[in-house]
Amino acid sequence: KVEIVNETYYFEGDQCHMTEKIFKSILMEKPFVVNSTKGFLKELRKLGFKTFSSIIDESYDDADNIDRYKRVIDAAQELVKYYDNDEVKEVCKYNKNLLLSTEHKRKIINEVFLSKIHHNYESLTKGRI
Repeated sequence: KVEIVNETYYFEGDQCHMTEKIFKSILMEKPFVVNSTKGFLKELRKLGFKTFSSIIDESYDDADNIDRYKRVIDAAQELVKYYDNDEVKEVCKYNKNLLLSTEHKRKIINEVFLSKIHHNYESLTKGRI
């Protein structure tokens, strides 16, 4: 009914590593909680995806390493009560459509990668002519 996504990284506080694990849940329209590094959900939302914060307590995303996994389980148990709720289904459908959107992928590639490469290139070549 609810996916507990165990991402690759957990203790690395300065990294957010999204893998096929989270995107599989999104593609399958499965409600999820994520056991990963601190701030993972925040980064997922920055990419335009929705989470279930209007339905459950997602403060586990900000919890310290020693406590986060326990709070993830609590959040999963809370979410399972609402897994077939219309709002949960809408979030799941929205995320799947966003994941499959070519336009959105182009936007993310431009914002996250290409704009930074362009900015770094301009910084490196400034005043070299």
